[in-house]
Amino acid sequence: MDEKNRRDRELAQRMYVQNPTELSSRVIGKRIGRHYNTIDNWKKKDNWEEKRRKYWGDIEKLTYTKAVDKISDILSNEAAELALDHLRYYQDLRKFTQMVLAQKFKAIESAPDPIAEVAKLNWKDINYISQIGDRCVKGESAAIGLHLQIDPNSAAKKVESMGYAIVDPT
Repeated sequence: MDEKNRRDRELAQRMYVQNPTELSSRVIGKRIGRHYNTIDNWKKKDNWEEKRRKYWGDIEKLTYTKAVDKISDILSNEAAELALDHLRYYQDLRKFTQMVLAQKFKAIESAPDPIAEVAKLNWKDINYISQIGDRCVKGESAAIGLHLQIDPNSAAKKVESMGYAIVDPT
């Protein structure tokens, strides 16, 4: 096959395979100056239909993969922002509860009779504040993924160093 035939054949195939709308053999023939029967023969011999399906299938897969990656990035960023907002919220709330408790302790320490001052405390309020503080610590831990980072062996050593024994319940 001479060079012009080869180039025309490759160009015709590329036009057919890569065009988003399927071009007819007549249209391709007119564009490259060849008879449509010649284009039809090339189309059959070189299996352009299969090449076209593969080309557009690959484009579809690539587009899908890129879209999934982009959506995944967006969702990851949103999740990270939400976790950061969650962390800040719980940190601020924990600081507030610490200030409230610090005021209570300061009042007790500076009172002429600290024991009488303790007796005046509303333990229901203190318990409520304590529960809020506990939830804040748990919320902060969850926001930074601390529950995913705890090493059971380190936790066991810490518990044992505090004088407690770990017993297998079975």
